[in-house]
Amino acid sequence: MNLFIDREEELEFLNKRYHSLKAEFIVLYGRRRVGKSELIKQFVKDKSAIYFLATKTNTQDQLQKFLQRVSSFFSEYPPQINTWEACFDYLKKKAKTQTEKLIIVFDEFPYLISANNEIPSLFQMLWDEYLREENIFLILTGSSISMMETEVLGSKSPLYGRRTAQIRLNPFKFKDVLKFYPHSKLEEVIPFYAVVGNLPLYLLEFEEKKTVFENIYQKILLKKELLNAEAEFLLREELRDPSTYQSILEALATTSTASDIAQKAHIEMHNLDKYLKVLLNLDLIQKESALTKAKKNHYYIKDNFLDFWYKFCFPNASLREEAPEQLLNQFIKPNFNSWLGRKFESVCKEALWELNRTKPAFF
Repeated sequence: MNLFIDREEELEFLNKRYHSLKAEFIVLYGRRRVGKSELIKQFVKDKSAIYFLATKTNTQDQLQKFLQRVSSFFSEYPPQINTWEACFDYLKKKAKTQTEKLIIVFDEFPYLISANNEIPSLFQMLWDEYLREENIFLILTGSSISMMETEVLGSKSPLYGRRTAQIRLNPFKFKDVLKFYPHSKLEEVIPFYAVVGNLPLYLLEFEEKKTVFENIYQKILLKKELLNAEAEFLLREELRDPSTYQSILEALATTSTASDIAQKAHIEMHNLDKYLKVLLNLDLIQKESALTKAKKNHYYIKDNFLDFWYKFCFPNASLREEAPEQLLNQFIKPNFNSWLGRKFESVCKEALWELNRTKPAFF
């Protein structure tokens, strides 16, 4: 299966910038599992590139690991380097010896910032002093949307104004989800989309030849499967203490107003707003304003997989652990069609938007 569905436009853009006659500084960001790394992989294929994936370690450790990538690329060990400034000075000199543009990728750049909040100022200096006049293609990527928009793209960031372009990579639209299951009918794909949503990694987990319930049981409910631990993993990666957020997401799976969410999640109303803002910044939920005199805001889980998980799996953790088949037969199957109706509405809305934009529609 091709992971690279519907990313041709972004790839074409990156390749066009690669052939420009100046240094490029591209900011690429989007929520976890959306396909950023695959886009980079496709872009750097057959090009000179130093790829570095940041981790949750201290700044000096990050520097040493980056130097290992530099050493591997140039097939030589750099002279004694103990600072990022010395590292980029070395890269500047080496870039002058390259016949083609040198790509430098810092994947999950927010981890560098988390280890040292001076990193944006440091990279601003490194770009200005060492890279901006060289044959360099710098890419900073991140899954923390809020951090990328504030610490890298924001007007108060030292890096503000340095980027030459930015790409926010969004999840697939339903018309692209159809491409993951080319031999299935529309009515067969909608239940798949309702459960795993529109992220490539999740879509690839469901097998086209199996029914939606077979896939749910084998790919979500069984222990050791990727999707069995994905929701908790996602929240642990993004949040220091995910417990309160899990309670909120569980409430959001069955209700939408702030007062109801607070009541079901057992949170004081005056504390709820800060948690909702975090989830909004992570692009995990969405807010809609009602067109009524009450003007109440309604909140919804944006990701279909998380909505499914917190509707059926999270509230029944004990049953999921001890008797997953019973969870499927007694809770998921009897309530699936009514839950599926809301997901079908979103498919219809997208079809109408597509009809208004281009005719005919995509199905």
